[in-house]
Amino acid sequence: GYTDIGGRARIWSDDSWVVSAQATFRIPGTFDKTNPAAIGYTDPELDLRGLVGYSFKAGTMPAFFDVELAQRFRFDGPPDEFRTDVTFGIRPIDRWMFLAQSFNVISEGAGTWGFGSFAYHKFQLSAVYSLTTTLSLQLGGYSTYWGRNALQENGMVVGAWYKF
Repeated sequence: GYTDIGGRARIWSDDSWVVSAQATFRIPGTFDKTNPAAIGYTDPELDLRGLVGYSFKAGTMPAFFDVELAQRFRFDGPPDEFRTDVTFGIRPIDRWMFLAQSFNVISEGAGTWGFGSFAYHKFQLSAVYSLTTTLSLQLGGYSTYWGRNALQENGMVVGAWYKF
């Protein structure tokens, strides 16, 4: 697998809005280009991202909306990518939060070494339950609802959140 190294910095915020920027450098876990399972995953990547978040009340319930725009530079074979991630979250009661998310990737043309152009769009729904003030558990599912030269992905998300 990959190892990601990066950071995020807040650019501006007030009581409802936050604007930040993020840079992540991805180091591949393998460099063996002769392994068919590793094709497209043997080169480093750089992800530059702008994030805008807005918190508000939906009736009496705390809610938020988050949009992330990213440019992913993929070195060597696969094409660069433009990414857009959108999240809506709502907390109807203290311990529960529900998330609706859309993850979108569009290649910027074709790459080298036979990597074609592609696009895919995924939708994810999940619930997050707070066990304590610092630990929460997430369960959800996702599906690719549209794609071009892309796999149809369907799966589950299981996560643990730790606030520090």
